[in-house]
Amino acid sequence: FDALITANYQAIDYTLTLTGSNGSSTGDGVYNINDVVNITATPNPGYLFKNWVLTGPGSLTSRTSRSTSIVIGNGNCTLEAIYEAIDYTISTNGSNGVETGGGIYNIGNVLDITAKPEPGYEFTSWSSSDPGTILSAASKQTKFTVGAGDASISANYTAIDYNISIVGPNGSQPGSGIY
Repeated sequence: FDALITANYQAIDYTLTLTGSNGSSTGDGVYNINDVVNITATPNPGYLFKNWVLTGPGSLTSRTSRSTSIVIGNGNCTLEAIYEAIDYTISTNGSNGVETGGGIYNIGNVLDITAKPEPGYEFTSWSSSDPGTILSAASKQTKFTVGAGDASISANYTAIDYNISIVGPNGSQPGSGIY
């Protein structure tokens, strides 16, 4: 008596987990060995994608491309997207004073900015139309939070008006006024 025996196999499910700080990625899920999965990393504002780090079995098409693919290996694996902060140049400027606080910073950094008016001038405000936030525009010493881009922060000054009175033996003299 002959018997026919059939073996049935089912593919094993493996989990692909995508991680990373300062960005997001797509493509994670449950797959089978030798599946080809497209993955994409998207950096948050102020960051650049650097590379992928694979932990576990599998094979990446490119470690340095933010959009690439992975061939699933024989087991669960994790792919971490590595992002790096972009350096931004922050400058302080103005006429009729000295400003400090500029330099090279990353998004989210908080720096101190200071305006010191020259004699005969008074500080009125800070202004900037570039990315970032001035904590208190009316304070000559304040903080600036770096946004996603280079920024130029201007200190604004006005001349101080002086009331000059010239008084002689017979009362006011010519030349009196506000200067």
